Amino acid sequence: MIDFIEFEQNIKKGKIENCYIFCGLDEDIIKYSIRLIINKVVNKKFLDFNYMQFDGDTVNSETIINTCETMPYMSDKKIIVIYRASFLEGKIKKEEHIQNLSDEGEMNEKESNSISENYESQEIKDMKFSKDTYKDIREYVKNLPTHCILIMYYIFNNKREKISEKIKKLDKKICVINAGKPRRDSIEKKAKQLFQERKKEIDNVELKLFCREIENKLDIMVNEVEKLCSYTMGRKITKDDIMIMLPAETDNDIFDFVDALGDKNVEKAIYILNELTYKGQKISIILNMIERQFDLLFKLRVGSENGKSKEVLASEFKLHPYVCGKMIEQTRKFTLKSLKKALILCLNTEETLKSSSINPIIEMELLIVNSVTR
Repeated sequence: MIDFIEFEQNIKKGKIENCYIFCGLDEDIIKYSIRLIINKVVNKKFLDFNYMQFDGDTVNSETIINTCETMPYMSDKKIIVIYRASFLEGKIKKEEHIQNLSDEGEMNEKESNSISENYESQEIKDMKFSKDTYKDIREYVKNLPTHCILIMYYIFNNKREKISEKIKKLDKKICVINAGKPRRDSIEKKAKQLFQERKKEIDNVELKLFCREIENKLDIMVNEVEKLCSYTMGRKITKDDIMIMLPAETDNDIFDFVDALGDKNVEKAIYILNELTYKGQKISIILNMIERQFDLLFKLRVGSENGKSKEVLASEFKLHPYVCGKMIEQTRKFTLKSLKKALILCLNTEETLKSSSINPIIEMELLIVNSVTR
């Protein structure tokens, strides 16, 4: 078993394994790690053909194996990700599970009694599915095809949870990464290294502030370092620069969502939508933010075509010049017609959600599909 730092060093050296298991509390680190592997082995042009992911709570071993056996398209490797693979977890006793939920304030006494009554029958079904899937996968990874990289991960239920015996047994056969929260000094060391690689000066006070503001999230660190270096070209980074240039995480997600629509990447857009809802964002708020983004893009595109400069547009719409520049770049992925269409679709979706009982996720997925159909 290795930690994230050792894993990252191995990837940089080109040491890629055929099978990985990530486990821990920090899902952001796991997703960042998976992207490191993807960027190393799969051509982005053929990513849609050579990257598949499945829900570990529902996928069966037959589907996993059949997908692994299929040859990659125009590539030496393909990647299969099984996220939240519950079949790798250890057995959780009924009393312990109910106590965990109670500790976290997720249920009252009546709900606790109800779960206690119905737990055992469901537990038997879940345990059989988990046991069968684990057994099949444990045998299959012994002869995993060389063209395939199988990645499985699951998130601990709480801080007290330990790595399961199932994982420990597999550790002898495949690469297991303990994706625990990195120590603060490790995060700061990583950030300092990124700034140094770009020959950028940053004092320790500003470095600590930067790491605190990104909440030690390695998955966004590289992009945020790049943004700060571009913005402060020719001078040292200040506290004000950091506070200006680090947007809220949800803003980044919405930008990436619209960017995916501009690239006609339906799968990525749906993935970001699912991530936002998983984090607890309400569909109505997500939709409003998407609508606002398209509205700004439309106005920026019109302004640009009328000869207005980035500085003038930034002042007009109260945007930071750097952020305004990035959004102007994003407008080039759309025509004025498609931006207007996207706005109308957002308004229609909002009206539908308010006036009917349709599943909001399905309606949002329709919005995505219709937005890329031009």
